[in-house]
Amino acid sequence: MIIFIDDETLTEEERGQEDENEGEQQIAQTFLDLLEEKQLDWKKEWSGNGTQSPYNANSGHRYKGINRFYLSLIAMSRGYQEPRWATFYQIKERGWRLNNAKGQGVKVEYWFPYDTEEKKMVSWQKFRESWEKFGERYLLRVQYSTVFNADLIEGIPALNTVEYCLAKTREKADRTGSINHNTIKKYGSGNLT
Repeated sequence: MIIFIDDETLTEEERGQEDENEGEQQIAQTFLDLLEEKQLDWKKEWSGNGTQSPYNANSGHRYKGINRFYLSLIAMSRGYQEPRWATFYQIKERGWRLNNAKGQGVKVEYWFPYDTEEKKMVSWQKFRESWEKFGERYLLRVQYSTVFNADLIEGIPALNTVEYCLAKTREKADRTGSINHNTIKKYGSGNLT
């Protein structure tokens, strides 16, 4: 579903506020339910179930911001062991199948600039290079997609140790802005903690 902020039925403020409030309320309620249900000391448990941060099973792209937080929260509350997520279309395209996934999809959001002159979505890089502001030529739009955790997907290749180690190394490099011999030695030697 794509929500156009320049929609004629609602003002930009009304449409954005409505979606933002619903999403924020859902995330907050999930977090509170998890705290009550598991009686967590969330500072200790927040590292989750031992898996890495969530990423797309098809593209390898790691989720960021609120999507990363929410998918990690859902994975912890539902006991998922897999960090990979995929849309129904991606699952079907790869020949995989969903198993007992009714009601298990999780919405993620993608914000992007929309060029009103070219009438199409543009990359963030192109928008930045244009030096223009939102509201003139470009509008901000959001697209919601539903993703499913790999624990619910039949036929998806197993997450192998090498892939996991490389992902942990990349994640560490992204957090610190650098990578060194000690990081490679730590995550490349099979020590996954």
